[in-house]
Amino acid sequence: MRVTVMRALATALLLMVVAACTPTTDASSTSAELSAGPQAQSLGAVPADLERFYGQSLAWTSCDEFVAEEYQRSAYLNATLECAHFLVPVDYSDAADSDSPVLSLGVLRRKATGSARIGVVALTRGAMDLGTDMVAFASGPDKRQLNESFDLVGFDQRGMGASGPRIDCLTDDEITAMRRTDQRTATDAGLAAATAEAASISQGCAVKTVPPDGVDVQTYLGLIGTREAARDLDVLRSALGEDQLSLVGQAYGSRVAREYAEKFPDRVRAMILDGVASPGIDQVADEHAWYAAAQQAFDEWARSCITMTYCPLTEDPARAVVEYQDLVRPLLETPLVLPDGRTLGYDDALGGTLVGIGDKLQWPDLSNALFALNRGDGDALMRLADRQWGYFNGQYWDSLDAAVIAPCLDGPTPLTGEAAAQVVADGIRTAPFMDSGELQRAFPGPCDTWPEKTTLDTLATGVPGLPPTLVISTVGDIATPHQSGVELAAAWGVPLLTVAGTMSGGAYLQEITCVDDVGTAFLVSGQPLAADATC
Repeated sequence: MRVTVMRALATALLLMVVAACTPTTDASSTSAELSAGPQAQSLGAVPADLERFYGQSLAWTSCDEFVAEEYQRSAYLNATLECAHFLVPVDYSDAADSDSPVLSLGVLRRKATGSARIGVVALTRGAMDLGTDMVAFASGPDKRQLNESFDLVGFDQRGMGASGPRIDCLTDDEITAMRRTDQRTATDAGLAAATAEAASISQGCAVKTVPPDGVDVQTYLGLIGTREAARDLDVLRSALGEDQLSLVGQAYGSRVAREYAEKFPDRVRAMILDGVASPGIDQVADEHAWYAAAQQAFDEWARSCITMTYCPLTEDPARAVVEYQDLVRPLLETPLVLPDGRTLGYDDALGGTLVGIGDKLQWPDLSNALFALNRGDGDALMRLADRQWGYFNGQYWDSLDAAVIAPCLDGPTPLTGEAAAQVVADGIRTAPFMDSGELQRAFPGPCDTWPEKTTLDTLATGVPGLPPTLVISTVGDIATPHQSGVELAAAWGVPLLTVAGTMSGGAYLQEITCVDDVGTAFLVSGQPLAADATC
């Protein structure tokens, strides 16, 4: 079973606001210039050798060139949005050389609508989402309230979206072929095939990615992680003419915000870390938390399913796991051929289930899909699995590769050997709905064979000068488990807002009135909460 890759996809693609293709841009295609603006000297100390990047002028235009898919058009062409590019060094350690290569990163801004503008809120979801999409689609009443007081700004991380060159590891045909065959580790031959498949992902990145001019591909692939994203964000802060930023780091973007606050604490006015990605303190505990959260979400979905018109389960919740296994396990031997010629196998059935249980709003879709599967129709369940893989309108999300690979640079180094095998065994016991009935053994994932060293430190237990910070963690979050937020809030000694419910990758700005009221009031006041709270 493709658990290792599936875990990465569950974390990556359950978090996407909207999955689609966005254009690749290189430095030569933009009007950004490395000429320090008049504000450069008033924006705090400029890091050594970066004078030519700080205070650069942004040429704001309409967002026409950022539109790559039809779904984006109505949002990106909104007259209230502005788009630009800013330049950063490919390698910050080589930035002193005026001839060193640069990257052009895309940024999108929605200016404050109220008369009492406070400043800028930078929205980040890290390598798991397009920052430009986050702002372009921030039009609900919850976002409008925040937008009254702040400019909303989002940028695309290196290697994805409007920040090229794009990371490319697998062709669409290769992904489709990968999905066509279930990973089965009961035999040595199956284990070897699973290991080779995982290695092909990281190896493909080095073959297919076209690096910037003057940079070899391995160097480029070693400079696309959170460490660089945080430094890029500070260059953007300077280009925006701001002394400080307020930050909303959601899901994997919580790592970007966290890293930024650790490196530049005096440049953060206030910060929300919502749907916290694993702090990396205890890998075994992190894995256990993920499996436990997935089983909890499955159990809650099952209790809800039996109240729906279309549900494949009986009225006995205690039998939900067995009844689910009876539905999906036969796909190991007999995948279903779908009307479009593709086949639904066990791995995609489980992947579609993870998508369905991860958000309460999708529970009816999952119930309907499994009801149809019970009658020999796998099309609806395949469509749920397609969401996990970022497959829309016959093609895969352009930034899928970066979403899976970029976290390899952040670490920690993956578990191997007996430790990895024990995690798999314990995980299946914790989340029995994921038990295929076959012997499941650990095998290397894409990050195990990634050639570059990790570049992100483990979680700091104390941050001198830490700005006012609020951690938000949802109890039923299967993409970024609740325990991760608990750990981070405890390590940093900051308030925790606990949210009841089931969703993936964050609760703020998701039209949950209690959460939005607390979060926005915190950002507007810039004052820490007096104590932990719940919603």
